[in-house]
Amino acid sequence: MEVLFQNAKNGELTVTIDGFFFHSSYSPTKEAQRFVDNLNFPFSPAMIFITEPGISYCADFLRKKFPCTKLIAIRYLKDFKQFDKKFDFVIDFFSFLQNSNSFENFISSRFSESDILSSFFCSWNTTEKCFPYFEKLFWQGIKNITQKAKTILITNQFFEKKWFLNTISFFNYLQNPVLLKKKISKDILIIASGPSLQVALSSIKKNQASYFLIVLSSAIKCCFENNIIPDLCISTDGGYWAKEHLKILETYPSVVLALSCESCCQKNILKKSLILPLLYEDGISNDLSQVSEIEFCNAKRNGTVSGTALQFAMNNSTGNIYLFGLDLHSKKGFQHTNPNELQINSQMHDFKLNSTEKKQVSAMLNSESLKVYENWFSNFEINNRNIFRVIEKNDKNNSLGKIKDISIKEFENNTPHNQIKKDFNTFFVIQKKKINLQNIKLLLKEIFFQDKIKKQFYPLDFVQYFHSKNPQILLKIEENHKKLFDKANSFFSV
Repeated sequence: MEVLFQNAKNGELTVTIDGFFFHSSYSPTKEAQRFVDNLNFPFSPAMIFITEPGISYCADFLRKKFPCTKLIAIRYLKDFKQFDKKFDFVIDFFSFLQNSNSFENFISSRFSESDILSSFFCSWNTTEKCFPYFEKLFWQGIKNITQKAKTILITNQFFEKKWFLNTISFFNYLQNPVLLKKKISKDILIIASGPSLQVALSSIKKNQASYFLIVLSSAIKCCFENNIIPDLCISTDGGYWAKEHLKILETYPSVVLALSCESCCQKNILKKSLILPLLYEDGISNDLSQVSEIEFCNAKRNGTVSGTALQFAMNNSTGNIYLFGLDLHSKKGFQHTNPNELQINSQMHDFKLNSTEKKQVSAMLNSESLKVYENWFSNFEINNRNIFRVIEKNDKNNSLGKIKDISIKEFENNTPHNQIKKDFNTFFVIQKKKINLQNIKLLLKEIFFQDKIKKQFYPLDFVQYFHSKNPQILLKIEENHKKLFDKANSFFSV
């Protein structure tokens, strides 16, 4: 592609791309002013993304018309790098072409969902003519990004209030917090509940003393039923049904449960079990944790508990990490290794028109979320650690990037021969301090009605208000927020 800079009729710099004038051959600044004058939005955008603005004449006019808006250029060519300084942020789109998901992941990680849905996306006058291929990829990516952002805000608005009430319950009922007193020196097994776990159970049971076992919530019952005793269970799901997986822990109160503040958990387990508190370091749970007077173990927020568990293992261990039951693709029949608490509950409600087989087919067809999780693991940076997925041989092998797939036999050959008896005191210690509920209540009263907290609980409503400026939306937020505050305070009186 030939890029040739030259002077326009009025003496200003212009440019041709493969002989086509990318900017006006007469007056590039007047062309840029007309372009900006024709941009009319029903709201003042938080950000304006513009694809390949060339010499960036439009930036000055955009800045004048939208003084409070961040300007972001999407560059298709490096030839215009010298004009980048007029923008607040510049993205080299060409560098993302080798990985179709990398651009979407970058935008989603760099900008919040609220910012994305409060932004305007446009192309310079002649960009589409000169870069049709890039434009097609960019606009498809933006479509996916905005749809994902909307889905996340809808989900967050629905669950944030549930997560908050779970947090209040966590602080109110937690009695036996523990700490991880040192890094885990043993190799780690992370046990999920995918169907492939079934054939590995005997091998795990036989070799469990050689490893530190982290069992995900959906696999807890299966492990206990097969005499596999976890060193640590982990649950991060804030939904009501997630706590069903934890019921069996009421029988095993000495097994440590790693639990985020937002997780849904029975109050009896919070009172009696040994709990390793996990903290995401964002949201209101982070604020409340700072005054609780107990210590937390840092964790990374993730769409799946297996992702949080892997990052926990990476940060708190020094040995190899083995992943079991992490299938990440649908199979015929049950989608989890049995026994599974939710499957047992579901079967109690089976009847002729809603049979187990019908639900199995439905679950098999609903696999979009598994693709999202597979993509996350495929892009996970292992930082020179040895991470293996133990799984049956099939056409999905080695689909998780740097995480290598191995067979059960290969796992057994790698197993250390030293069988070390499981001992709680090796890695955990009971915290001496208890939660200071008075501090929690005082801080909650102080910060709960701040704008940042309201925006956390009602992100979609605030985006709608940003677009419409309808005062009724704010009044509704205030009303709902007051009800939520009263409900939270009722926990402390129990």
